[in-house]
Amino acid sequence: MTWPRVHPLPYRADAGEYFACLQDLDLPVWLDSGRPGLDVGRYDILAAAPAEVIRTSVESSHHVLTRLRDLLGEQVDTCHPTLPFCGGLIGFISYEMGRSWQGLSARAEARLSDDLYAGLYDWAVIVDHHRQTATLAGMGRVQATHEQWDGICERLLSLRKSVTREEKPLGEVTEVGLSAEAYAEAFTRIQQYIRDGDIYQVNFARRLEALCAADAWTLYRALRSISPAPYGAYLDLGDYQVLSNSPEQFLGLEAGKVQTRPIKGTRPRGDSPQNDARLRADLAVSEKDRAENLMIVDLLRNDIGRVCVPGSIEVPELFVVESYATVHHMVSTVIGRLDEENDALDLLHAC
Repeated sequence: MTWPRVHPLPYRADAGEYFACLQDLDLPVWLDSGRPGLDVGRYDILAAAPAEVIRTSVESSHHVLTRLRDLLGEQVDTCHPTLPFCGGLIGFISYEMGRSWQGLSARAEARLSDDLYAGLYDWAVIVDHHRQTATLAGMGRVQATHEQWDGICERLLSLRKSVTREEKPLGEVTEVGLSAEAYAEAFTRIQQYIRDGDIYQVNFARRLEALCAADAWTLYRALRSISPAPYGAYLDLGDYQVLSNSPEQFLGLEAGKVQTRPIKGTRPRGDSPQNDARLRADLAVSEKDRAENLMIVDLLRNDIGRVCVPGSIEVPELFVVESYATVHHMVSTVIGRLDEENDALDLLHAC
């Protein structure tokens, strides 16, 4: 058997059917593009049974990039010209890990046992909603993949299309951290800091906690049915699950081209076509939202400029309004050319 290897699968508009087929394997993950029809959502990437795993906390933050590079080993080219992924690292990095990389102390009590999880997934199912294709792809860098391949193929090909009723999980939200009154008081202080010129932008939020009778998988299925997003994710990491539902691309890197698409500026969807168009138009010309969007564009220009070729940073799109299931967002695009001395992990660390 030669590697890397690809095997065609039946296309399924709901890639969750394939994920359900992989859930009983170890540490299954799903990078979810929402659903067909989203302008910026194209690929779903599903994988399980990683060959190796790194789990660590902020105490090891300054050594973890070296460990990740060692785990990846030598760079490998994409196994097929039409596939975005044939195996590699999938996981998450906490905000607290990012703060540690910048020399800042933690601001929140740890809620998970890990601040970073990275699994080396040696095979993946790729669902391409533009081409309406599905493919099993594998790198075969470890012996376990050779032994698993036929079993994974058989499992995926024997999947029967299932119709599942979307449950609506019920739960109780419990406020955590600041009360509404304390939040309002802090907001007033922030406004004064801005007037005094001490700061110009704050990302100020409250953490919420909820009790829910449904399991995480049911909760995620309900979430994506209400608000499909092109950068969703469901990671079942054993002791805990990570559910992500985001329209925003933080960082992309392909063939040396860096791209980030920050979102600042939001309006709800309207209850009629006329009201919806009015809200969209209002966002497009909002001076306040444009100013906020421009600030985050400047911040990201600076961040990626640390690792990109000088003079290569451009902003091809500024203040573009995009519409999603429940909101309109103002989105800009910043691009640059990664310096040859840096890699994807250097880019992530810089931002």
